[in-house]
Amino acid sequence: MLSKPNGAIADTIRFGDFTIVTDTSLFKRTPGMDTVFSYWCDKGGLDHSIARKDINPADIRHHINHLVIADFKHGETSQIAAPEGGDAATYGFAIQVRLMGTYVVEFYGENTGNDIDGLVNRHAINRIYCCANEMLKLNAPLLSIAQAYDPERDHMDALSLYMPLYGPNSTHPSGIEKVLVYVEMTEAG
Repeated sequence: MLSKPNGAIADTIRFGDFTIVTDTSLFKRTPGMDTVFSYWCDKGGLDHSIARKDINPADIRHHINHLVIADFKHGETSQIAAPEGGDAATYGFAIQVRLMGTYVVEFYGENTGNDIDGLVNRHAINRIYCCANEMLKLNAPLLSIAQAYDPERDHMDALSLYMPLYGPNSTHPSGIEKVLVYVEMTEAG
């Protein structure tokens, strides 16, 4: 359990380089991640048939604090500034958070109902957009592993498992309408 109030860590945590993993056999890094990924697969995730309506929060209630559900707003342009003054990245979509679990809020700050670009941490915003863009291109789930540091904690790995949700209202060729993300911080390793 964290000793700071919700969102307090979001002000001090620093995220560094990240790696994107697409080999689904490596997605079961923690018991919670394994449970949520298996649930997503069982509901038709790998067959591209899972939609938001297929997710029953009661089925995964023990992990809901680690989850984010966000909408893609395809066709909108998001220009995301680089964290250290580099070139901005432009994406043909925006991401609006619909659900942000309390565990996630502790590390990233509250952002439910807002676009991802409202987060405090520019590194996190860039990583999220980059991973979401890659997930859309691959039409497949992916795992992001980012280095994280907080002055009051050891070095950590920020694990974020991005799982696409499909729907009839999507304007993207893949049919991806939303994203379900499982987030967990682990000791760096």
